Amino acid sequence: MLANHFGNTDNEYRVRCVVRQLIVWRRQWGLKVFREYIDKTKFDQEIWDLYYEQFKLGNTGKDGEWICQPGSLF
Repeated sequence: MLANHFGNTDNEYRVRCVVRQLIVWRRQWGLKVFREYIDKTKFDQEIWDLYYEQFKLGNTGKDGEWICQPGSLF
């Protein structure tokens, strides 16, 4: 795999972008509409695990934002 301009692999970059977008939508739409969306949408469990971790850590979904902690998945 090639590394992108953030130094992440293509897959890491893609996953982080999806996670950040989910965080943005939750903040924009509110919890009720967001839950309706996720009930109709299928994502890999890895995406959900990272979404919950990043949301809990305070990630706001800004471009390039990623909060690392020991033992995190990425």
